[in-house]
Formats: sequence, structure tokens, C-alpha cells
Amino acid sequence: PLAAALMMKGLNPGAALVFLLVGPATNLATILTVGKMLGRASAALYVAMIVVFSILFGAALDLAVDTLRLDIHLEHAHGLVPAWVQTAGGVALGLYLLHAVARYARRKWPQKPALSNAEGADEPCCHEGGHR
Repeated sequence: PLAAALMMKGLNPGAALVFLLVGPATNLATILTVGKMLGRASAALYVAMIVVFSILFGAALDLAVDTLRLDIHLEHAHGLVPAWVQTAGGVALGLYLLHAVARYARRKWPQKPALSNAEGADEPCCHEGGHR
């Protein structure tokens, strides 16, 4: 929605793509983590590759839009995605979140194994007067 709003204000599609690609990939936490895990040179290479490839992909998108003469004039951004796609995406996200919560719950609260008959679960104890 943010890129669509910027495009409605006149931003070209390539610049909107660069904005979407570079924004999440260049947050400080990610860059510091890459630097800490792989070293400063790797972090610098990581940032350089993000810059280079996002600009290349943005330019390629602008070239494709111009070459194919696509009309990407956005009047109303709310109609970009059909309702059924939005609903399917919401259901998929909900199922994924439920799965993640279930996995967390299984790890956090493991079930205690039940005693089987082979281990003497139903037999009275012979020690200390039959008390368990």
C-alpha cells in the first residue's frame, strides 16, 4: 500500500520497487548481525549487493514497463488485489500463525510420558505397605 500510494503521487514503478527491496534488507539490526557473524567485509559486501541489485532490478522494471507499454496508472489502490486473494492470504497467514503457536507450545510444555503396563503402572507397589 505504501508503494502504491507513492506511485499514485507520481513515483515510477522502478523506484517503488527499490524502496520495497532496500527498506527491509538494510535495517541496522540485520547489518549489525551480518557484520558480527560474518565480519565487516561481508557486511559491506551485503549492503553493496543490495544497492547494486535493487537499482538494477528497478531499472529493469522501468525498462519493461516502457518496452511493453504497460499502463500502471493507479487511481484507487484498494482494488489492486481481488477480495478472494486477500481472504486466501488471511487464511494462510492465520494457519501459519496457529502452526507456529502449536510448535512453540509443544517445545515449551512437553507432555510427560504415561507409564505403560510393562513399567508397572497398574500393579500395586510391593514396597512400604503397597504405597507408591
